Amino acid sequence: MRRGLLQEYASAFSFFSRVLDVFGVVFAGWIAYLLRFFGASQAFDPYAGLLFLAAVITFLLFPFFGVYDSWRGRSLFSLLRRLFFAWCVVIIFVLILSIGFKTITVYSRLWIFYWAGLGTFFLLSLRSGLHLALRSFRNRGWNQRSIVLIGERKLAEYVSKRLKQTTWAGLTVQCIITKDVSKEQKNADGLSLYPFNESVIPFIQGLNIDEVWVTLPIQSPLIKEWIDPLRYLSVPIRFIPDVSANFLFRYPITEISGMPVIEVSRAPFVGVNGCLKLLEDYLLGALFFVPALPFMLFSAIGIKCSSKGPVLFKQWRHGAKGKPILVYKFRTMHVHREQQGVVTQAKKTDERIFPFGAFLRRTSLDELPQLINVLQGRMSLVGPRPHAVEHNEYYKTLVFDYMQRHKVKPGITGWAQVNGFRGETDTLEKMEKRVQYDLYYIDHWSVGLDLKIILLTFFKGLFSKNAY
Repeated sequence: MRRGLLQEYASAFSFFSRVLDVFGVVFAGWIAYLLRFFGASQAFDPYAGLLFLAAVITFLLFPFFGVYDSWRGRSLFSLLRRLFFAWCVVIIFVLILSIGFKTITVYSRLWIFYWAGLGTFFLLSLRSGLHLALRSFRNRGWNQRSIVLIGERKLAEYVSKRLKQTTWAGLTVQCIITKDVSKEQKNADGLSLYPFNESVIPFIQGLNIDEVWVTLPIQSPLIKEWIDPLRYLSVPIRFIPDVSANFLFRYPITEISGMPVIEVSRAPFVGVNGCLKLLEDYLLGALFFVPALPFMLFSAIGIKCSSKGPVLFKQWRHGAKGKPILVYKFRTMHVHREQQGVVTQAKKTDERIFPFGAFLRRTSLDELPQLINVLQGRMSLVGPRPHAVEHNEYYKTLVFDYMQRHKVKPGITGWAQVNGFRGETDTLEKMEKRVQYDLYYIDHWSVGLDLKIILLTFFKGLFSKNAY
């Protein structure tokens, strides 16, 4: 199965769509100007100013209409309808501002009419072409998303057949996990069937998949029993109910390949949000990295003069989708051996920490090498703090929705940290609170929230009383 570059760079592709829409708006205005004033000596400057205003409004307003969300497997007509409505709002917004600033009389009414019509044509045509091109790619096996179906065999096989019939959606079923078989086997279509048992979570974690879909009748008493264990996974989870049943109104409902889909858990950084988050990380990460270099050099020299051993401490932790990443920190402890499978958290009076290391911890300078992780694309500036793998294994069964923290990249700082939940988690309640703040951040993310967290980190997070 060829997954292709489009899936890897879905955020950049969404940003490209956004730029393409702005281009369509401006290009339509220019063509309208040529049609209206061809051969006349009408100045273009007033119209250029209005088009610049429209471009800015389009760039900021269109995302609120969901036109940059993932439309994989969904109706092109629904997308074009939303796009047309968004364009109408932009036109109305621009006209209201022109009336408010008393500049409406400057512009030709015929030009506005041409611009509105051509804008509609260009926007719908460009998006249709892009959508159909993506369908063509997916029909050829590119830009695929891999799915595991888990639930009732009959419904799962029905879903699998529907997805197989709609290859343009780019959704490929890797296998079905069900209680209707006692051992691994193949069904009539050659799809692998695996039994649902206590090892189902490790089995799914070992697969290279993008999503898990639960296929059970809405009236099934097994829904809670089947969905609850999936909270340990770090990939999006969707619930596919029996199409004749009522819906679970608690979760967002979408449609894929003509089937209702309930999103029990979804990835937050997709489409334009993912692109904005990526730009934020790379731009601000590079911006912070340069002034951080002298402090990093000072820290490295101090560690070498204070304690024998390497300057950097490297540890495997879970990144986005639960994938392991190597996280860097300045070493603040004497080199020592831990018991296999055990990671002891630093305590307030920890003899393993040497004096200069304690200074680095108090000032948060030990975290600076994680700017390299950000520029590598492994971490974000803002996000749930990465915990040691051993801690994740311990807490995932004790704290509800603990593993949902890993739907996004871990961060150098986070909402939990600036709200006082930093450092040692010596009680279960502290970890539960940290997870609550992390999940709140994921559900309410915005660029504004990230900037707020970064500012709060400088004012109240760098010298936290819990940093030891």
